[in-house]
Amino acid sequence: MPTTLLLAPLIVAAVAFDGPLPVFSELGLPEAIVKQVFFKPSNDDIYSACDSNLLNQAQQKFNNELGINPDFTWRNASSLAYAVNKVINTGADGMVKVCNARRDYAGLLLASYPFCVNRFYLLEQGGTDFNNAVTYVHLYKHLEFMCSTGFDVYQYNLPCIVGVTAHDDTYNACFYKFQQTIQNYPNMLCQASQTLVLCLENIFASACGMQTGWVECEMERLGYAYDCNGLQC
Repeated sequence: MPTTLLLAPLIVAAVAFDGPLPVFSELGLPEAIVKQVFFKPSNDDIYSACDSNLLNQAQQKFNNELGINPDFTWRNASSLAYAVNKVINTGADGMVKVCNARRDYAGLLLASYPFCVNRFYLLEQGGTDFNNAVTYVHLYKHLEFMCSTGFDVYQYNLPCIVGVTAHDDTYNACFYKFQQTIQNYPNMLCQASQTLVLCLENIFASACGMQTGWVECEMERLGYAYDCNGLQC
């Protein structure tokens, strides 16, 4: 397996994120790979306690508070994630608005939150695909961290974080290497995730400070590698 981090323009263009919350579907992984890598039986495969009506209410409240299209749900999760990024990109006030909406979303779901924000449950509902299910869960796992442990660092360093995600080619190259590894070696999710989070930590620590580097590492560890035990930042 290649170990060199490639930075050629062609590679950078292959994975290009625009916003502080990477959108999983932008990796462009085939459905078969997403299924093989992210839908193995796990402790996450417990979803009977989710009330679909309550989830729909929570989603509508979230969207309304952010002024985004009410039709955006897990069934078009990429559009939802892009819309959330757009609000965050407006600055710290936008980030606070997103975090307040996320708080209210979780407040409606209460104990059912982990059963509803669950890739297996979402896929079972029909009308969506593997990429959408993972993208939706990935978005809310990012928000869980950004709006709690990472809140102060994100609020203070948001302009730097947005600048890196928008203009630093090495940021996209970290994700490209992750993409290529799991596409060619689907059983190496955890190894690829460890490489990804450390790659991002180095980039953000250099550009925005050590705290920001750790926060970015943790956010992606929780976002991409929730099936992997023992990964560290």
